Amino acid sequence: MNLSLYYRGRDLELKSHPHGKMFKPKANYTLATEQIKHVCQWLKDLRMADEYSSNMAIGADINKGRMLGMKSHDCNVLMNAYFP
Repeated sequence: MNLSLYYRGRDLELKSHPHGKMFKPKANYTLATEQIKHVCQWLKDLRMADEYSSNMAIGADINKGRMLGMKSHDCNVLMNAYFP
């Protein structure tokens, strides 16, 4: 089977630096640092109905740009309701 016929992610293949080391380029759907901080700020300001989901603002760390302490239901609510 020839994978090159089915694989369309040419921009994600390993590339080589001039000094010989290989590197993997970032995907075009990754967020920049400022965009990540903006998403964390949005989560910090987000208000939800009682008992719909836990308080996601507690786990949003704007300075480090990460979300901590989310339960699986919170992830499901976030992905289905807010990220189409």
